[in-house]
Amino acid sequence: MVGQKPPFKGLMMIETVEWKPVNVGWTETVWINKSAFEDSLAALETLAECRLDLLPPGAKVVGLRVTHADFPRASLVAYPRKVGRYGTSTEILHPDMSLVLRLESGPIHISTYLAGLPRNLRDGAEDHRHISLAPLWEDAFHRYVEELKQSCVFVQRTRPEQTESNGGPASATYPITSVTPVRLTRRKRGRPFFLTRGRRR
Repeated sequence: MVGQKPPFKGLMMIETVEWKPVNVGWTETVWINKSAFEDSLAALETLAECRLDLLPPGAKVVGLRVTHADFPRASLVAYPRKVGRYGTSTEILHPDMSLVLRLESGPIHISTYLAGLPRNLRDGAEDHRHISLAPLWEDAFHRYVEELKQSCVFVQRTRPEQTESNGGPASATYPITSVTPVRLTRRKRGRPFFLTRGRRR
């Protein structure tokens, strides 16, 4: 079902743990389909547990935050500070190297990015139509996708002629019916990560 009311926004803060003297971190955003702050944070915590299975020990989830556009001063925050659980190697690709994901809801789709990738992500050659992922990582990815489909939606702005009653841009939310990894890419626009001095404990 398509709705115009904005959903809760979940922010997942992830950081490398092995790079000195400056660690690199980034924030991943999801839109949560729950109706309350507390339920949204619980859903985000569950999603973060699945995300940890995709992160090598060279990265960790340091913070979670839930906000809502209708309540600009209200938020809920948690600090799990849990280290990634994929494999045993701490080697991790720089966060500007991401896996492009295609989120679909019937004929509607958007692209998003997944960073914090292990260096041994790929299994064999890739082409423009298919990327072959390491089997253990792919299994964890499917569990992450199932949690995305259960707890999240994606938001897409509608056409310029469709506006909200207050004159602002209108947006629509869609349930996630499928998620497809498309390709590895180096993000060239903007800076989707932040830098931190030393190591957080």
